[in-house]
Amino acid sequence: MSTLQQLGTVILGNSTKDTFQNVYSSQSYGTFFGISGEFKYNSAKNSIESIKLSIQNYKGILNLAFAAIPVATKKTLHVSGYPQVQVRDYIEVNFKIRYAHEQNPDYDIDVDVSNILGENLQNGQLISMKRELVSFYDKSADDLLQMEAQTQNSSKIEMYYQGVFDSEFFYRNGQLWKLKEDGDFSVKDVSLSNSTDDTPSCKQRHSQIFII
Repeated sequence: MSTLQQLGTVILGNSTKDTFQNVYSSQSYGTFFGISGEFKYNSAKNSIESIKLSIQNYKGILNLAFAAIPVATKKTLHVSGYPQVQVRDYIEVNFKIRYAHEQNPDYDIDVDVSNILGENLQNGQLISMKRELVSFYDKSADDLLQMEAQTQNSSKIEMYYQGVFDSEFFYRNGQLWKLKEDGDFSVKDVSLSNSTDDTPSCKQRHSQIFII
């Protein structure tokens, strides 16, 4: 399956002060949403002190919100080059989202990057935004796979919340259910081949943002 890689840019400086810039967009549960970031820039140190992420739900019947405080880490990227492989450090911001079923969901959340990005940022600094979808059951995709391996009793896995079926993580046909594989466009189980919930799952994706 081919995927479209999301690439974007973030502009730092007075012209974008108090401005939210788009860093990620996608669709889950039939809801199209976008995530933008407000970058707190220290011009004296040429550094980013923090990032505030905000999620906007545009179309769809379910709202999505942040499920946990995002985690930022420094990673290393090896790029093929001549005469030798080039090594570049980049930042990965891992954030989780889910169906906003709480009474006061988090649509805005802060990311502390002050001790990760450092000072004297260079043009072209890469920030990778990694998105993970959390199920209604508040379990990751790997956790649900382990649960499925242990039992096929649907009563032991909560696929619903207040009558809403978790169509991003499960197929269903009557009392039959099966976990979706990430990015899978086909229903391999014959008993579920007529399921109306045959849209592919999209549990983890990322976008790449370059600072200019």
